[in-house]
Amino acid sequence: MTYSMKPKGKILVVDDSESILAITSDMLQSEGYEIIKAKKGFEALELLSKHNPDLVLLDKVLPDLDGFEVCRAIKKMKGYESIPIIFLTATSQSEAIVEGFDIGAVDYVVKPFQKAELLARVRTHVELFQLNKDLEAKTIALQENEVRLKSLIATKEKLFSIIIHDLKAPLFNIKLISDLLFENYGKKNFRKVDELLTYLNENTERVTGLMENLVDWAKMQMDTISFEPKVINLNEAVKETVTLLESIATNKGVSIANQIDPEIKVYADFNLLSAVLRNLVSNAIKFSKQGGVVRISSAVNADKMAEVAVSDNGIGIEPDRLKTLFGIKTHNSTEGTNGEKGLGLGLSVCKEFVEINRGTIWVKSEVGKGSSFHFTIPRA
Repeated sequence: MTYSMKPKGKILVVDDSESILAITSDMLQSEGYEIIKAKKGFEALELLSKHNPDLVLLDKVLPDLDGFEVCRAIKKMKGYESIPIIFLTATSQSEAIVEGFDIGAVDYVVKPFQKAELLARVRTHVELFQLNKDLEAKTIALQENEVRLKSLIATKEKLFSIIIHDLKAPLFNIKLISDLLFENYGKKNFRKVDELLTYLNENTERVTGLMENLVDWAKMQMDTISFEPKVINLNEAVKETVTLLESIATNKGVSIANQIDPEIKVYADFNLLSAVLRNLVSNAIKFSKQGGVVRISSAVNADKMAEVAVSDNGIGIEPDRLKTLFGIKTHNSTEGTNGEKGLGLGLSVCKEFVEINRGTIWVKSEVGKGSSFHFTIPRA
């Protein structure tokens, strides 16, 4: 069994002399370097961009461009300007050598050269170049890790802030209602117990919704969202959402109308689609007044995507808020018509989840008349 060793480095040798090109290449290949050969300046520039070598051995005299012109061109090529260039020159005149250094060369070798000298200079500059590349890669990795760490710290701070400010009130309500339940149950005031149980259910549903949005948002921040698309009957998915939120709507005196075409099938991740529907329908209930109607309808747009609309005849949205509606608002989410609280994360979650499913989301709204949230999703 034979094993191929990794080359020590890749070297572009540029010389118009067949004999020097062959001798130089043989010397370097025998030491484990990979060699690319060129006889002309333009050919060298073309091969450079194809092979991205670790070093260029460049003859000063070439038939089309001279070596100095090739060197200047390399130093202007984005991404290649740091490649070390060693001139192969037949002259030891200081003016020519200084000019080579001035335009970016790192070293020179005078022809005829000794093998030991050539190999020593090549080895030094290849190793330096490779060390610099490794250092740059590690620096970039450290910078990326720093950005990621700052993002995680910011996420943690937002999570703590949200928990403190937005979950405190409904959890306090649950504790208060529980205490009142014990008190009224002991007094056999069952009418009050029934009323308190309704309030308890509403607050529990609210906390559940808040926690689901919080978990979804945290997954988005940490890039751990699972995406497993499949064929889904859109009407059935909406039915599940309506069943989940119907008691909240009924307690508020709001009705939900599922007007989705029962024949429409979509190709999407069920959990992400359900989260979008849950948030949009929940918001529509939240901003509807008693006697309001939340309508969920469907259509097929010009791109043959399924378009879902969740509409209400509630309070509407101020025009200046529409542009930032799908951003994250930690502490200033709008209260519902019955004072319902939210995290200000729901619409941000919706936007992310719709886009993961290759769709788009937008809103139409008029203050005092209601809002209509639309999103598209691929048809199956």
